[in-house]
Amino acid sequence: MKLKKIRLLGLLAFGVLFSASTALGSGAPLVTSFTASPQSVNYGYSTLLSWNIIGGTGHDLLFVCPIGVTVKTASGSIFPCNTRQSISSNASDSGTFYINNITGNTITLPVKLFPKDSSGADYDGGVSTLSLSVGSVPHPITDFSYATSSSTNATAPVSLSWTGVEIGGTNMQFDCQSGVQIFSTNPAVTSPIPCAQPAYQTDLAQSGTVNVYFANSNAYAVDESVRILPAISPGVYDATHAQTVTITIPPHPAKYISSISTFAGSQMSVLSGQSVSFTWDTNNTAGVNFEMPCNNSVVLSSVVGGATTTLPCGVPAFKTVLPTTGTTTIFFTNKGISAQSADISLLLQNADGTYDGTKSLELTISVFEPGRIVAPTDATPIASITPVAPVTPTVAAEVTPTVSTESVAAATTTPATGSILAAHPVTFNTFLHLGSRGAQVSALQSFFKQDSSLYPEGLVTGYFGPLTLSIVERFQERYNIAKPGDDGYGLVGPLTRAKLNSMQSF
Repeated sequence: MKLKKIRLLGLLAFGVLFSASTALGSGAPLVTSFTASPQSVNYGYSTLLSWNIIGGTGHDLLFVCPIGVTVKTASGSIFPCNTRQSISSNASDSGTFYINNITGNTITLPVKLFPKDSSGADYDGGVSTLSLSVGSVPHPITDFSYATSSSTNATAPVSLSWTGVEIGGTNMQFDCQSGVQIFSTNPAVTSPIPCAQPAYQTDLAQSGTVNVYFANSNAYAVDESVRILPAISPGVYDATHAQTVTITIPPHPAKYISSISTFAGSQMSVLSGQSVSFTWDTNNTAGVNFEMPCNNSVVLSSVVGGATTTLPCGVPAFKTVLPTTGTTTIFFTNKGISAQSADISLLLQNADGTYDGTKSLELTISVFEPGRIVAPTDATPIASITPVAPVTPTVAAEVTPTVSTESVAAATTTPATGSILAAHPVTFNTFLHLGSRGAQVSALQSFFKQDSSLYPEGLVTGYFGPLTLSIVERFQERYNIAKPGDDGYGLVGPLTRAKLNSMQSF
């Protein structure tokens, strides 16, 4: 029995020597061993790779790493992944390596050993491969906490701090809560930061602090959950190892009711490239801003510091809040081939920097394509453009008086009792009421004063006061548009504007 074992060992030794001699004879190097000890490693532990090469002039190692895995040598220097590299000029050698896995899961990591031939080139035919089992970093975020200067102040800043381990970066995610907006002051972000998604466009540091504050418009406190997400790679996060804190946001303190006294434009219709001067007056506000819906055919711009700046759509247009009372000029460009409408909203700003869209007012500006002919202007500096058809605004609606269909038809066809002549036609397309100001009010007064029996005073002030109110009521009664007690009585709404526009020569 012993003799058989000796013969078997002899044959095995002969086979190894024969293979080695064959490899040497052919000039191809041979990897006789390639081991890892241990072959399964967790975070913080190393593995020793050892190998033996016969007939080779050197070696190259290749770690096949997925995203979220890095390799370091015993000295702490980075050993590049997915790249062939030697640790020495020796063919046979060994090395200690630390594998850092922040994917959130245990992975299998292939490692390949390439022997070099007599010319110093990698002999791919002799490659040897082993697989390491690498555990993930168990706690990539070791601490996450917050601090605030006051738990009772709804606008007090909150400092969120965290400590990360062996990760390239982090990001935050805020839960969505009705009535709550989140603002970041460090790093500074001009708009409210989004909820239910990574909050910052650029990853935060492995460890650090951010300062935020919350605007809670509810009449009650709200619990807001915040998560810190470890980054596997830029823009890719390990949600399974996120840390969470919950902050109770007090309700916003009661304030005086804000309102808009006036909001007017110098003209409601412009040619492409022309401008409109907007004026406004507000009460109990921190400031105002403008917002326009997105329309690919209409571009709005403003001159700031001598430079023309394109205004964004769908968000507050000006980076710097405008005063509570003031004026600004906006230029309108029509890139289309037909008339376009631009709805301009005036937004009221709260003390915490948020905007109250429920109390906004809107003006609709008709922007005509280049080449449209401008109609003559009257004595008052009101630029008007002759449209294809009167524009029906959506700012407000005049309630239709309780009259029969026949009466409404008669109201648009019955000749005037007085003698209004439309010497300088102007399209009335804006809802006007007591307190309105601007070019359309001046145009209305200029139109009425052509009939001395209707408007003997003949004043053109641009302000819709009690005198203008009485003239509008007189006009509505004359043409059976509305009468005392009707909801639309004294308001320049759709029926009244239709009658005014039908009496002019377009």
